[in-house]
Amino acid sequence: MKKSLFTILIFIFGLNPVYTQEYRHLKQVEERMIDFRNSYPNIKDMNITSLGKSTGGRNIPLITIGKDDPLTPGILLVAGIDGAHPAGSNILLNVIATILSKNPEWLSSHVLYILPVLNPDAYQHYFNDEIKYERYGNDRKIDADRDGLFNEDPFDDLDGDGLITTVRIKDPGGNMTVHDTYTNVLVPVKSRDSAEVFYRVIAEGIDNDKDGHFNEDGTDGVHLNKNFSYKYPAFSNSAGEHAMSEVENLALADFLFDRYNIHTVLHFGLENNLSHPVSFDVSKIKDRVITGPYEKDAKVNDFAAKLYQSSVDYKGAPKMPLKDGGFSSWAYFHYGRFSFVTPGWWAPIVDMPKDTTETEEAPKAKSGKKKGDTPYDIQYINWAEQNGIEDYFVEWTEIDHPDFPGLTTEVGGFKPFVRYNPPAGHLKEVIEKHYEFLNEYMLHMPKFEIQGINVEKIDKNTYRLRAQAVNTGNLPTHSEIGNKTQWVRKVRSQILLADDQSLLIGYPKDFHDAVQPGEAIDFNYLISGKGKVTLEVGSPMTGLFSIEVELK
Repeated sequence: MKKSLFTILIFIFGLNPVYTQEYRHLKQVEERMIDFRNSYPNIKDMNITSLGKSTGGRNIPLITIGKDDPLTPGILLVAGIDGAHPAGSNILLNVIATILSKNPEWLSSHVLYILPVLNPDAYQHYFNDEIKYERYGNDRKIDADRDGLFNEDPFDDLDGDGLITTVRIKDPGGNMTVHDTYTNVLVPVKSRDSAEVFYRVIAEGIDNDKDGHFNEDGTDGVHLNKNFSYKYPAFSNSAGEHAMSEVENLALADFLFDRYNIHTVLHFGLENNLSHPVSFDVSKIKDRVITGPYEKDAKVNDFAAKLYQSSVDYKGAPKMPLKDGGFSSWAYFHYGRFSFVTPGWWAPIVDMPKDTTETEEAPKAKSGKKKGDTPYDIQYINWAEQNGIEDYFVEWTEIDHPDFPGLTTEVGGFKPFVRYNPPAGHLKEVIEKHYEFLNEYMLHMPKFEIQGINVEKIDKNTYRLRAQAVNTGNLPTHSEIGNKTQWVRKVRSQILLADDQSLLIGYPKDFHDAVQPGEAIDFNYLISGKGKVTLEVGSPMTGLFSIEVELK
């Protein structure tokens, strides 16, 4: 394979986390992964492979760092499920580069499974020269409105700028109005008495098939982050024919269910339970379908959130609830793992100069506004203006819309992708911060120490053996919801005897629900026979820990 200039530069100058001003397209993502392996030959357990092919026939890259072994504790790191979020893939790739360059000690005892782009069909659309719109779906052809036709009502570029933004229609029954200060920005109507003008808002386009719906049957395919089986939004547009209908989702599930050793899932996506952890609500675990975390699992979410917030400047992080049919919810409720998700980057809160004024071209902040009251769109505008980013908004332009004769109709709004995908150079700081979070989290992973060993001789050939296996990590061995599923292996404790020894009292092997930090498993045996015995404890998510004890 012909090496790219990027690859050549890597070999000349060495591999360090590279913060380019552009996002990497699919081929460059794969090249970057190969660079990892070529630049770190001392890390023997690094495998570059594929999860399979997408609906559109594109490769779904997978990198495994560490022993892909049933008893090596693992972490899954995934991005690119929402194709309109290339920043997540960029952050993940550079976090991995940082891990490899710093080679933390825990890397030798854990395995990382990394999927930087689960949805390559949608991801690649970001780099295409065709009309730009925020695409979330794969390449599946769907009949969203079930009229027997495919893709007959797509987006339409009404102002000819090559971008799909929004259309606002002046309508007394509309549910949107202009912001008090930022007159270009639309916000939900809170009181019809206080608003002067109302808008109905649709995506840029027309009703091509004249069924009363706009842009409902385009080329967007199935949204993978709506197609997982937990709270699957049946009959929802772009959710697929049935849960797990898509080859990408099914391949991921098959891969994960074969790996009992995965303890935690970290997803870089357009949801967030790290800056806004999910709290425990007893009413949500009493129904037939559990809709909230168990109490001990909610405490782990809170613990992880505190670690996250100590590394990442989380102020101004928008509330981005977990989605129905989304991967992160599925990873907890159906896969039974601790599951965390963050967009990785959002426009931080900035202080605008007090003397700035509002203009039509670039609406500015006015002093006296409480930060906590700032909608995210305004927060983004303030950040973009302070950082000299100008190409983020299409000014509202009046058009004649064939479906709204006689009504004032305008095209404009935020350009596709911009609000959660800054120029890649702005990700440098958050990449380092997310490495710090992951590194700190790994240091708290569960592990056992066998302590308090006591051997008591009862007679010349009989011994009582007592000990405790203590979880000295700061995380449970597995989730509380995992206690109730068939897909999470319990902790096993056992004693291994020599052929001439026998167990008089005690179970040779026992299984345990999740062991919390500081909790202990008791060993208590009566053994006939001298010599050495082995105490062993562990699970796929902790690894095995053992100690040899001599009876004499």
